[in-house]
Amino acid sequence: MNDIELGNVDSSIKSNSLKVFSEVIELEPDNNALAWIKKGHVLLRLEKYEEALKAYEQAVKLEPNNTLAWIKKGDVLRAFKMYEEALEAYEQAIKLESENTLALIKKGDILQILKKYEESLVVYEEVIEIKPGNLTAWGEIGHVLGKLKKYEEALKAFDKAIEIKPDYIGAWINKGNFLANVLEKYEEALKAFGKAIDLKPNNALAWTNRGIVLSKLKKYEDALKSYDKAIDLDQDNINVWIKKGSLLEELKKYDEALKVLDKAIDLKQDNILLWLQKGTLLGELKRYDEALKAFDKAIEIKPDYTCALISKGTFLANVLNENEGALRTFDKAIDLKQDSKLAWTNRGVVLRKLKKYEDALKSYDRAINLDRDNIDAWLKKASLLDELKRYDEALKAFDTVVEIKPNDTRAWISRGTFLANVLKKYEEALRAFDRAIDLEPDDALAWINRGTVLGELKKYEESLRALDKAIELEPDNTLALAKKGEVLGEIKKYEEALAIIKKAIEIKPDNALSWVIKGYILFEFNKYEEALRTFDKVIDLEPDNGHAWVGRSKIFFDLELYDRALEASIKAISIKPNLDYVWLNKAQIHLETKKYAEFRESLEKAFNINPYSTFTNNLFAEYYLTFGDLKNASKHVEKALVIDKENAFSLGLRGKIKIEEQDYVKSSEYFKRATSSDLRNPIYLLWDSYARYLHAELEFTSNEKMYQDIILAIIRDLEKVNIYASYENKSCLRIIPSWLKRLIKLLVKIITKIFIYFSESKILRLRLLDKKNVDKSEKLIVRFLHKMNSVSISLESPKIVSYNYYFLGCFYYKINDYFTAVDYLKKCKNLNSDSYIKKSSCQILSSIWDNKMRPSIWNWWLYSPINPWFRRLSFLTLVLSFFGTLFPSLASKLIFYVYNSVFNPIFTSQFTSGFPIFISVISSVIVSLGNFFSSVNWQENTVPLTFLAFIIIFALGSPSVQHLKSSQIEVEIRPPPTFELIPCLIEKKLKELESCELI
Repeated sequence: MNDIELGNVDSSIKSNSLKVFSEVIELEPDNNALAWIKKGHVLLRLEKYEEALKAYEQAVKLEPNNTLAWIKKGDVLRAFKMYEEALEAYEQAIKLESENTLALIKKGDILQILKKYEESLVVYEEVIEIKPGNLTAWGEIGHVLGKLKKYEEALKAFDKAIEIKPDYIGAWINKGNFLANVLEKYEEALKAFGKAIDLKPNNALAWTNRGIVLSKLKKYEDALKSYDKAIDLDQDNINVWIKKGSLLEELKKYDEALKVLDKAIDLKQDNILLWLQKGTLLGELKRYDEALKAFDKAIEIKPDYTCALISKGTFLANVLNENEGALRTFDKAIDLKQDSKLAWTNRGVVLRKLKKYEDALKSYDRAINLDRDNIDAWLKKASLLDELKRYDEALKAFDTVVEIKPNDTRAWISRGTFLANVLKKYEEALRAFDRAIDLEPDDALAWINRGTVLGELKKYEESLRALDKAIELEPDNTLALAKKGEVLGEIKKYEEALAIIKKAIEIKPDNALSWVIKGYILFEFNKYEEALRTFDKVIDLEPDNGHAWVGRSKIFFDLELYDRALEASIKAISIKPNLDYVWLNKAQIHLETKKYAEFRESLEKAFNINPYSTFTNNLFAEYYLTFGDLKNASKHVEKALVIDKENAFSLGLRGKIKIEEQDYVKSSEYFKRATSSDLRNPIYLLWDSYARYLHAELEFTSNEKMYQDIILAIIRDLEKVNIYASYENKSCLRIIPSWLKRLIKLLVKIITKIFIYFSESKILRLRLLDKKNVDKSEKLIVRFLHKMNSVSISLESPKIVSYNYYFLGCFYYKINDYFTAVDYLKKCKNLNSDSYIKKSSCQILSSIWDNKMRPSIWNWWLYSPINPWFRRLSFLTLVLSFFGTLFPSLASKLIFYVYNSVFNPIFTSQFTSGFPIFISVISSVIVSLGNFFSSVNWQENTVPLTFLAFIIIFALGSPSVQHLKSSQIEVEIRPPPTFELIPCLIEKKLKELESCELI
């Protein structure tokens, strides 16, 4: 009875055979090696491996030169995973028969298991030299070359096997497997399996593999048909039943998948894999009790099968969240198999959930000690170290992963994600993602992460190209679509961003991330009501979504509902207390409400969670700078610049610190870098001008030419600011007088404050009664405040332009170009953007006009840049008064003539009939004025009228008179107020500008 025949007999025949061989051995126990070998064969088929090993050892003991005995001993040792010992057995067989191709192939197989691919390749090539037509050797050469990433050579090896025997179905299946599993060339793999089926239509393996490839190509119906064909050909092939069930599960056809598994279980009730898959499937159907019974059934079939225990433990942890039970299950698996790296790794995961962090790290280390190349354990360890804020150790773990698996895409993506999200080292992260893309150009996640990092680096065009590539690879990838929407929002292309997010939501309506990004885009677009609805949708999907609660907080903050903003922020913190951004949001609310102790406390919380945040370090630096602590301010700003060396805000803060240190040259350099980093924000250009002005005041006041050149250079730069700011006046609001704008803004502010007060009270009452009504009331409040906010914003004038005009006026004043200075200061005043800057510009205008330009009386009254209409009306009143005083009778007649011929027809017309009180007042004033002049009598009142005339003349001429002087008295009529452009004045104005939140 040969080997193949023995494999086909049933267990009773095997038992009889075993009895026969045992009897033969008893006859000649020390001289029948062949009987021991045959006995070993039977024991091997009965899966009695220990007894089989003893039989083969007895055979080689009796006949040390028996090649077959050594080969079979190696097979049993391989079954025990004693690979080194198995290798020695095969090598012993090869020593006996150097050209025994079976022994050589088995040696090559062991070397593959030990990942000694180069050595195994040499062995298979040796087989080819002995027997060039050995198809098994050519197939294994193909597999090894594939593992060595020599893909072209691997394909040639598979093709060589086909060339040797074109009708050998195994060669076609091997080629198809390589094309599918290694190269992911599914269309070509499909052709290879098709050829195999053409050669042998009843080959179940070819049909099974065809189904797998069709599934990869998303041709699910054809895949199911292939699986059905394979099942028809070989119902006992459990693997195909499992594949069909898995595909139905993937298609969310859980009931059909369950029926398939039940049919398979009916065929082979003791198959552990079927019971394990059934347990997983029942979990998907939320039939948890039945799922547990399925896992327990698998364990009952084979209590010492660690994979069954691991599967049950994973189900307990991930689905039922029964972490204690999961831990006991993993411990039991480890008791059975101390070297199970998967059990140790999963044990670490559960211990982490139980917050037993040190024990979790020990479990990961145990898994790593068992297999240093276990990157799953390394990655989980690195993730835990990250959570524990042991960032240096975490980075070392990620570095070890890429060292172990330098060609593993997942390893590089994980390292890049840590560098970007935690350490904020975006340039290094970008290099990691680029490496992943080099290894696997079609990896969508690598492209998504690359696009995200480029967005953080403000390289928006490159970011969009990377995300477009990800979408090209996976058009339905909602993460790629959401991230693209986020980047479009950053560059203020809100309509495009919302269109992309809409597509992501249509693909996966329950994806919270897409809704969150949509909410923030709507918030940036100032569509507060829609944004609030969107964040509410996120909270419906995920009540514990911290981003959504922070989004709500930001909306309320913008609308000055600070109590509501703080409430939402506190909710976000209760959900995600270990995330820095929730504490930063709370800190900003406290800063706005001037609660500085709470601000610092929240900021410190954020910093302790993530000391690598540029934003947090910038806030700390600004806080310390405000209170004059330059040492701590410098420490935090330097840390921010290490994280992001081109961060504009950090560079700006560094420049301000250098001003305080009186290092004006360095200060100017930092402001220039800040301007280059953020071209849309001209505030740094203003600060740069200030730094250079301070340098000029300090170094060049004695060198007039150099001083003038620096001031002129500053002026040229300041004139660029309006290009950056690009202010466009709204034509519909030009006709509204500035006083009316101010009145409307004041009314809006008062109404808003009253509305907020009563709204908060109403919400407080509703909260006790009905949450639904609270939400409805909340949305109405947001809608109203958004309208009020829009009105207020529409009436605002551009502060940055106004301040820039002010500085230009000041610097032109410094170089004695008074006319240009007056032009810019008038523009500043007329913009009416800010009461403080308007008042300052008026003071300087008055000083220049009166004391530097010294206009004629005529120009002073009629063309003054300060209150021109008031001065013109005053001048007209004084002239008319002087004329009326000198010629009262003529003046009276002239007034009554104008009244009767001009005003009276207007007052009696239908057009003015709706204003009786106004007409009555005007008429009374004109008539009273005419009567007054008609009553003036020079003969009776010569002295007082003469005195009055002199007073009027003096008032008219006073603008050009500096002082009166005689031998006995000196009267200073109007001493010129001194105005000097002192450095602290410019700094004060710059800080006023920044407080307007223009940055």
